Amino acid sequence: MVTDLKTLYPNYNQIFITKKYGEPHEFILFYWPWDPQKYITDINLKTNFHSDWYWVDGFDKFKFINDWEIKTTTFPKNSLLITSPNNYQTKNSKLIKTIKYPNDTSVFDIVTYD
Repeated sequence: MVTDLKTLYPNYNQIFITKKYGEPHEFILFYWPWDPQKYITDINLKTNFHSDWYWVDGFDKFKFINDWEIKTTTFPKNSLLITSPNNYQTKNSKLIKTIKYPNDTSVFDIVTYD
């Protein structure tokens, strides 16, 4: 997912990623890899402390969203959504890729809103 994300990143103003599979910011930080200094000083870094944990809700142009909120969220033009399979509104969206596990089970849909 991060490999595809790096390629698509410059083309979008905002990028929304599901939290269904854990903390997506960790995958971006590790597999990009993202500069740690840039991350901790990012003015767009949004955290939320509850349940004895600091949840990361976004940084840079990334927004992390609960999977169950995706179908009721309105995504702005020129945004990208990375979500669980078939979990998006089809109005004003276009599926550009489905990422699969090695066993051919779908894991992510990459969707654009133009």
